[in-house]
Amino acid sequence: SYKGALRENNKANGLFQMTLAEYKDSFTSTQVAHVHTSFTTNSKLAQTVQSKASAWEFKVASHEKFYVSITWPNSRMTKHCNQQQPTATLAVSKKGSSTVHMSETGHTGANSRHMVITEGAGEYVVAALVDFPHSNQA
Repeated sequence: SYKGALRENNKANGLFQMTLAEYKDSFTSTQVAHVHTSFTTNSKLAQTVQSKASAWEFKVASHEKFYVSITWPNSRMTKHCNQQQPTATLAVSKKGSSTVHMSETGHTGANSRHMVITEGAGEYVVAALVDFPHSNQA
């Protein structure tokens, strides 16, 4: 529970405010996401074992860029588990194209890989592999 400088927080609902200095001390990064009005979100269960590749096909109707990502629980979400950083690979290819887009290596502590695809409308294949070290234990 929050034990910071601001004492007027309602602890019953779990919401609280903190000073900017407390925020900077508590978090290493901040991300803000925006879903474009013409976009839709979609999620799929990628894998349920320590190392297994998953692949899907999907269609994109728009000629606009789109985004593909894979995310896994970070250490904050699994604080009672012995979890090491996995190796993650994300690849996307438009059917009929020889180009394969590969996600870049994430920074230490990151729990996702993502990429922007700019090839427009068509049919695509995405493959994902998140390889958790065998020393990870729940």
